[in-house]
Formats: sequence, C-alpha cells, structure tokens
Amino acid sequence: MRRLLLALAFSAAPVVADAPPPAPPAYNDLSQAFVNFWDHTQGLDADARVAAFKVQIAPLFPAFYAPHDGQTQQQRDADIRDAIAQFPVIRARFIAARQASPAAYAGAQAHFAHYFPGSKAGLPVYFLHSLGEMDGGTRSFGSHDVMIFGADGIALYDTPADIGPLMDHELTHVENAPYFKDCDQMWCHMWVEGLAVAATEVMNPGISQHGLLLESPRPIAAAVEAHWRAAVCKMRDRRDSASNADMAAMFTTNGGDPLLPPRWGYYMGWKLVRRALRHHSIQQLVHMPNAPAHDLVIATLNQMANQADDCPSGS
Repeated sequence: MRRLLLALAFSAAPVVADAPPPAPPAYNDLSQAFVNFWDHTQGLDADARVAAFKVQIAPLFPAFYAPHDGQTQQQRDADIRDAIAQFPVIRARFIAARQASPAAYAGAQAHFAHYFPGSKAGLPVYFLHSLGEMDGGTRSFGSHDVMIFGADGIALYDTPADIGPLMDHELTHVENAPYFKDCDQMWCHMWVEGLAVAATEVMNPGISQHGLLLESPRPIAAAVEAHWRAAVCKMRDRRDSASNADMAAMFTTNGGDPLLPPRWGYYMGWKLVRRALRHHSIQQLVHMPNAPAHDLVIATLNQMANQADDCPSGS
C-alpha cells in the first residue's frame, strides 16, 4: 500500500508527520450469502439450485467459482450440486466457523506481528463456501493474491478454536513469499509447508497435531513413524522431482500410498524444519532465500537419511 506523508509547516522548518499505519487487508465474508442462498432455494430441484448459485453466489467471486485447474463447467456444476446437497450435514459447524472467524482473523494479525515484528504479511481475505476445496489457502488470480478460508473445510476438518492457528499457517506463507521464490521441485514444497507448520507450533506452544493440520484427512504421525525409513528415503530420493503425481501423493488430501497417508509431505517438512530450528530462529528460516534454504534442506535430508536404519547414503 502506498503511504501518504503529510508535511506540516511550522515557522520556516517543514516537519513531516508520522504516516498512519496501513489499513488491514480487506476482509470479505461471503459465507452468510451461501447460507441465505441455501435457505431461499430449498423448494427448487437440484438443477435449478445450481443455476441459482451461478446467479446469486458465483458473481460475488467469479474467479474462484469459475472452473479452474483444468475443470470443465460440467465438473464445476457437480461441485456446486454436491455442496448444496451436503450442506445440512455441516450447517451448524459452518455457521459456528463464520461467527468465530472475524475475531480470529483480527487476533491472528496481532499475534503474527508479535512473532514477526514489522511484518507486512497480509492479503485480502475471503471467507466463503469453497465447494469442498479447502479450509484455508493462498490463491493467485492473475496478478492478485488472496487468502481464502473455506467455512465448509473448517466445518469438516477443524473447530472454531483452530481458525487462529490456521491463519498463522497461512500468514507464514505470505511472510515467506517475498524471500523464497516459487519453485516446483519437491524439496521446495516440503520446505515451505514445513515452515508453515513449524511456525504455527512456535507461535502456539503446546498446540496439538490436530491444530497443526497434521490430522487431516486422518492422523499422519503414527503411519509415517511406523515407516520412517521408507518415508525419509523416498523424500530424499525424490527431492528434485517436479512430478505432479509425486506432489499429489505427498501433499494432497487424496494422496498417499500403500505405506504412507495423505499429506505425509507436510509431516516430513515439519520434522525437517524442527531440526533446522536447533541452529536457526523461525524468523531466520522464514526469511531465508532459495539458495541457502536449498543447502539447508539437502544437508538436513541427508542427515535424516543417514540416521535411518539401512537407508542408503545420499549425495
């Protein structure tokens, strides 16, 4: 945000007044609109309700509600139809999340600034029905980045008390972005997600694995620890992969493999960053550029692999 400095003249010497603090990013609550839409369209059949959604809700955030990630309009319509059909199951938790979110967001801004003084982390926030896509995340639409919190995802996976830590997680991504540039390789995803989980833990001492998002869609720790050597070796050996299949297996809710659960890459990233915290502060790690971060990740991965029983030594 561009700041305006006001110069006031006293005698012959100009004095520049302190600039006001920047306004917080816009907070846009579209979730109540979905509740109203659902209530007012109960008498319509499924196809008519989908059509009404595209008239009443989609225009509130066209870029998000349009087909994306290779979807067809027919597939997006199926998302809308499913969201409408499933809403009664999550309605009470959806509304509870909506009611808790504004205060949680305001608190998260102050909380984050305590750990990252001078932070300019902040993006416009949209709190909405995500059509099953997320509980929270950062999205880019053209040249505009926004934070999106899905009341439906929070209703399914979290509680109102989890919203603050969820926002800490997402604000860490925003804080990290100017320092660590986009990278498609596996190690980069493990690093940035591990940072967000570890920073949330630092900012919320004693937080549970659930609060760290490490039990979604099911608990991750026990399954990974039971197959620790396989997990470490696989992560080390695929550290430079940019394969969509590898990314999906390690970082998505419908990923995993016969041994390891969905989103196990988040857990491995957290464990790696925890090791890095022995010699660095979380602020240093979040502000670390790509080159030193790469060296740190590779060295730590090799250390983890060498300590794993029967794991071949890496480069």
